[in-house]
Amino acid sequence: MGIVVGTIASSVLWLLATGAHHRHLRLEPTGHFHAFFTGDSFFITCSAGPNSGATRLTWQAPSGKDITVSTGRVHVEAAPDNPYGLELVFEDVKYEDRGTYVCSAIIDGREAKTHFVLTVYLSITFWGTPEHQVGKEGTDFMVLCNVRSDPSPIISWYVNGTLILDGPKYTITEDGLYIRNLKPTDYGNYTCRAFVVTPHSSQMKDRDITVHVHYRPVWHTPHMELAHGVIGSSANLTCAAHSQPPPVFEWFREMVLLGNSKLYRIINQKWKSILQVRIKDASVFGDYHCVVSNTMGKVKRKITLVEGIVPAPPEFSVWSDEPGILIIKFAIPPHSILPILEYRIEWKLTADTDWHQARYHQASDGNEFVIHGLSFESDYSIRIAARNTVGYSNYSEEVVQRTKGLIAETVVDGSSVSSSFNSTAASALKADIFQHYVSTLVLYLIIVLKNR
Repeated sequence: MGIVVGTIASSVLWLLATGAHHRHLRLEPTGHFHAFFTGDSFFITCSAGPNSGATRLTWQAPSGKDITVSTGRVHVEAAPDNPYGLELVFEDVKYEDRGTYVCSAIIDGREAKTHFVLTVYLSITFWGTPEHQVGKEGTDFMVLCNVRSDPSPIISWYVNGTLILDGPKYTITEDGLYIRNLKPTDYGNYTCRAFVVTPHSSQMKDRDITVHVHYRPVWHTPHMELAHGVIGSSANLTCAAHSQPPPVFEWFREMVLLGNSKLYRIINQKWKSILQVRIKDASVFGDYHCVVSNTMGKVKRKITLVEGIVPAPPEFSVWSDEPGILIIKFAIPPHSILPILEYRIEWKLTADTDWHQARYHQASDGNEFVIHGLSFESDYSIRIAARNTVGYSNYSEEVVQRTKGLIAETVVDGSSVSSSFNSTAASALKADIFQHYVSTLVLYLIIVLKNR
């Protein structure tokens, strides 16, 4: 602010020494004080009145020297839309360009002058402020934001778009943002926003910073503790955890580091590792250890591989209550270590010999299932397999059940009698009834016409 006051004071002294602005010379934009930030580009046009008879229009630098060059960072150009004007052009204005600039011309044999005072403020710049900054979990951490400007900037902070206020968690300092007891949840996008306000202008700039938090591996839940397998097949042991930096997974058995071999295959992903065990015999059953580590620490978990068995073929009953529908009810299996996860229900017309063309449904909820849309009075074969974590059981024995047909109801001596018949008979009955009603209607019309 002292620089601004000094510049204005020197301008006032200059006016007292040189006299007032000449009435035939004018500046565009108007005004005799202009302020810009370093790096800005602009021009000021000095023009004489068309009837002033002005000659030798020139611009002078604060040093008193005439500016005559037509190229460069600071130069003069003829005004393209004003034959009596001369532009003073600044490209990428610098702090040292500040001062008083004088426009002069010869009018009526005398030198006429006008001027403006250029004030240049130091633009906001960020230095020593990395876009990615890393802190450790559990420590106090300073997010660096170094800002330079003149006048000094006002700083505010945002995290993921939300304004940060001083408090128990955060303190805003001259060097940056102080975060206490850094946690993984403090990871995010932080914005350091700088404001500069002057009597003539203002400026605002942002620096976006991503804060990364390094922490030791954390297990995903639920965590596998027991795995089942059958001799002659394979079993997958899964270990999952997240951390920063990303974790390294290792598998051990009896303190021996495992790698890919005839017995083992390791499939590593970013947050998960799968140990695939080929169960050639009972020797592979037992305890396996998953060790997850990074630069912040390591964790270890045990997974036990035990021999499992597939479920027994399920027992079920089936019946038909309505035409074209079969109802299947599963028997509740006795309690076992491995629960039933789902049933695979297959059905086909008994006349079809190939089960590969059978329709099926995977049922995981409840113990009753209804099959709709079946043919009337038709024999269907049904079979079911159950699945647990080890695999599917064998299919049950086939059960054959006939669907019901349509039900017709007639009245005999005031009482109702139900009978079952197939869809072809039903269609024939409907046709007979329709023909009876048509005949009755025709007879009625003949009687009415005769009586007229």
